[in-house]
Amino acid sequence: MKELTSEELEQRQQMVFNEMFDNEKIWEKVSLEINNPLKEYVAEQVALLKTQYDLTDAGEVEELNSKLNTLVRAKTRRTYKRKLRVQKTN
Repeated sequence: MKELTSEELEQRQQMVFNEMFDNEKIWEKVSLEINNPLKEYVAEQVALLKTQYDLTDAGEVEELNSKLNTLVRAKTRRTYKRKLRVQKTN
């Protein structure tokens, strides 16, 4: 493969990511492989965040939930992309 610009690389990554959703076998395998590690990640983050926020304050609980949501979404994207790359190379 030729050397790609950052824009071309980003387009290629998006194309590969989209292909994953079109292939049920890849999607199913990727989903199964990340479920447990993602659950563990969420549990770790909840434990950590609970030490940083006052859980008796509704505003802080809302902040904690927002932060957790952001962390989990980012981790999910990274994990799916990584697993997809592995699937595509196999």
